[in-house]
Amino acid sequence: MMKSPHFPALAIATCISLGQASAQTVVQQDFSGNTVLDTYFSSSSPTIGQLSGNQLLSSTTANLNSVPPADIISQSNGAATLNLVDGALEFSLLDTYRYYRSTFINDNTYMNLPSRGTVFVRSSLGSPAPTRAYFQFKVKISSSNGTESYTPALLAAQMGSGQDLVNLKHTGDKGLNLTDAIFGSAPVSTGEALITFAINNTATAAVYGAPNALAESLAADSFDVWINQIRVRNDVTYLPSTISNANISLRSGISQQTDSMPVSSTVGSPSIFRLDEFLLLRNLPPPPPTDTDRDGLPDFVETYFGTSPTIPNGSPLVTVFAGGSAQMTWPEAVPTSVVATPQWSPDQVTWLGNEETLNGIPARALTPSTPGGGQKRISLSGTGLSKAFLRLKLVAP
Repeated sequence: MMKSPHFPALAIATCISLGQASAQTVVQQDFSGNTVLDTYFSSSSPTIGQLSGNQLLSSTTANLNSVPPADIISQSNGAATLNLVDGALEFSLLDTYRYYRSTFINDNTYMNLPSRGTVFVRSSLGSPAPTRAYFQFKVKISSSNGTESYTPALLAAQMGSGQDLVNLKHTGDKGLNLTDAIFGSAPVSTGEALITFAINNTATAAVYGAPNALAESLAADSFDVWINQIRVRNDVTYLPSTISNANISLRSGISQQTDSMPVSSTVGSPSIFRLDEFLLLRNLPPPPPTDTDRDGLPDFVETYFGTSPTIPNGSPLVTVFAGGSAQMTWPEAVPTSVVATPQWSPDQVTWLGNEETLNGIPARALTPSTPGGGQKRISLSGTGLSKAFLRLKLVAP
């Protein structure tokens, strides 16, 4: 880095991205850009930043399966509400149930409560329906329940007709564990978690970039479930013929009881759900590129530069400030191995190519030259700039 009175700061960065199968973004939203709830929903033509809709049920009817008519349930439903709180969607569900049993009930009897709220992330994932998909969101659930011991499902995520990817449920009398109710009752996380689903609805196995920043395999017609950076379910059979939608259903703190219920009992179950950081892709994210020598430069980049992929050697980019311009020089040994695009930025947020303009930033020329010896160079005039950053974006074909 060199400095001058007219161009006091210069920095460079190398950006590596892959030109593999595009993981087209359907939804991406963290609810931090607007405080008006309605701006995040559109039932007719939702954008990338919008969900298809939501449904709140302020009154639902609990029911007993195989219960004699003499047995009754009474319930008091507080209103289900949806608000923006601390940059997240917050559902509040407040219910109290009182149930009576006048006779013994067999083991097949249970109490069931329908969903109280549903987030329609996408009612359609576009046409044609994708054959692979990636669905991710953050959830935080707080629940204060009665003294009964039960394990109801609190949240269910669904992609495709009739396919629950995971049910998160309460375990124990109080406190909350996020538990996979389909595959067992061992708690896998507590309180807040990032939930990720990778779905492969094809007859061919796939490899994808996972939440742990590694390449992970996924069998044909299967899905994986991740909680934070841990894969908790691997290669689970995916049943629907198409990946047709993405929904999240919420329930109050009690949804099911076996015949261990006392003859008379009251359960209060206020529950608060916060949903945030939605990401829905019409493909699996590509796996990270191979970096044999682990020097930060993937092998395909080293091929382009002509450096060794087995000997750590760092970036060959060289920058200088000369004649009122910032210059970036680099070797190009195999031009056909990548697409190379020099870029500059005044703030390391917005990056621009030659003569590009964006976000009110005036266009500037990145003037190319060939210094010889297999080298490439671009120059950026420092006139009118207090600082600037240069980088070389390399995309594998």
